[in-house]
Amino acid sequence: MKKFISRWLILVLSALCPYFIFAQPADCVPSTSGENATIIFGQDASLMLDGAPLPIGTIIVSVFSTGNDFKCAGYTTWEGQASAISATGASGGFEGFSQGEIYKFRLELPGGDIVPENRVTVVFKEPDGLLCSSGNAFVSDGISCVESLSAMSQAPPNLTVSPLIVNLPANAGNTGINLISNSNWTAGENANWFSLAPQSGSGNSNVLIAYAQNTSTQSRSDVITFSVSGVPDQVVTVNQNGAMPVLELSADTLNFDYQANNQNVQVTSNTNWTATKSDSWFTINSSTGSGNNTVAVSCSENMTLNNRSGTLRFSTAGLPDRIIVINQKGRTSSTGQVDIDNHFKIFPNPASEVLNIEFDTPEIVNFEKLELVNSLGIRVYEKNLFSGQNEKFQIQVDALPNGFYWAILLGQNKIYRREFYKISN
Repeated sequence: MKKFISRWLILVLSALCPYFIFAQPADCVPSTSGENATIIFGQDASLMLDGAPLPIGTIIVSVFSTGNDFKCAGYTTWEGQASAISATGASGGFEGFSQGEIYKFRLELPGGDIVPENRVTVVFKEPDGLLCSSGNAFVSDGISCVESLSAMSQAPPNLTVSPLIVNLPANAGNTGINLISNSNWTAGENANWFSLAPQSGSGNSNVLIAYAQNTSTQSRSDVITFSVSGVPDQVVTVNQNGAMPVLELSADTLNFDYQANNQNVQVTSNTNWTATKSDSWFTINSSTGSGNNTVAVSCSENMTLNNRSGTLRFSTAGLPDRIIVINQKGRTSSTGQVDIDNHFKIFPNPASEVLNIEFDTPEIVNFEKLELVNSLGIRVYEKNLFSGQNEKFQIQVDALPNGFYWAILLGQNKIYRREFYKISN
């Protein structure tokens, strides 16, 4: 009975529409399997293309899925009046709609342009138990009534980029971003360490990122914003690793004479560093720094007769410490001679208040200075000597801290020294 009504309805619609023509699409020859359904486009249906009434002469094609494609299962030509499609079902070896398969449609416009299935949206009336017995899916001998059809002659703008996160090594190089679009697009960035090519275009593209070397140990990050009018922006995050830390010094040993002097150390680095000295007899102008720098090492005069050494240690995260050995000679005469003998006496030893110094030889005229130096090499007393000066001295030592001291005679040819101890009463 339903099959009879369906075929009868198509005949009635044809009779009521003298200009109704079942035009055949070029690629569509629907078969008649005997398992058909009817799709009615009634007078009250709203059929629109790009927001305007569907052009007269448009062929409306119902299509069924073959898995990878769609095939025609029936069609009608829209003449602005009620129309219907007899949709073929699969039966008896014929191809067509499967039971329960959702209806899909494509349009062939009068000018020959095709509007594919993904740009055609059809809304069906709810079954009413009278004329419209089915909805939006194929049912053999069913009748489905269209409420509205809306289609777009052009695909809506789209934009897809991948990947959305780009991780780069520290060294310079190039990488690409795959862009898929059907519209004009732009790419914007504010980074000063990479560039894009191209920065705008139309349709699909591969956008090249050319990035510079990151010489800092700190990683860096920036974003690229891809834009197409009418769709949300696509934002790509670009990350670049920091470089491996570098810390190099221009010397591993600094040698100084006994006199006060300074030398420079060139620091080559790409990160923060600290400098730590081992002793107080030399100083540095900077104990912290970042990147390349010059560190001045200054030694005080070595008042002792002993050579001394210290270390200057440079440190940074992620690398072994770099160490410079600082050497300074002890005091010597021009001939390099240092004597410890009985050319002069010091008494009492240990001394608490007064230290007596007595010369046993008239060679005093050949000496220029008398000094007292503590165990740290710090001069605590000095007295210039002149030709003909008395050969005995008394030096007040009661204010000196307890400890070990040197009494030193300095001249152009020799240096004489004697040790003594200062104690409290």
